[in-house]
Amino acid sequence: MTVTDVQLAELFMVYWKRKKAYEELQSSSLTNVNAYLTCKRNLQLVKLEMERRGLTKKEMKVLYKQHISS
Repeated sequence: MTVTDVQLAELFMVYWKRKKAYEELQSSSLTNVNAYLTCKRNLQLVKLEMERRGLTKKEMKVLYKQHISS
């Protein structure tokens, strides 16, 4: 299964926004901490794939915005 750059950009933005939301929440409940760690791990995997493809965060945001606007 191959993931396109646009799909990778969508995943990056979803996990990036979720991670940011969990950080702002600053809840110490076990459920929120677990969700935060899962989100962080998934974001790291997406970043590894981005690095492998030679894509930057800025390029991912541009791809995501182009996809949303079309």
